[in-house]
Amino acid sequence: KTLLKPLIGILGWVGIHSYAIYLWHLNVRGLMRNWFTDQHMIAGFLYFALAILIGWLATRSIEKPIMKWRNERWPGNA
Repeated sequence: KTLLKPLIGILGWVGIHSYAIYLWHLNVRGLMRNWFTDQHMIAGFLYFALAILIGWLATRSIEKPIMKWRNERWPGNA
């Protein structure tokens, strides 16, 4: 039971940010193609980390403020 708690927390976090990660991962992939011509393990890790980081930043700085504004303006739509 205690081993599942951290896993559920991680999966919940990924679920909250998954759409933004999905939207940004191809942009990151395009940048990575310009930066790395060979497929290195470091490039793969960097791609994964950047896609998650940018997705998290997009959720936090764009999606959540807009949703907060929407809920304040139209409280019944939440």
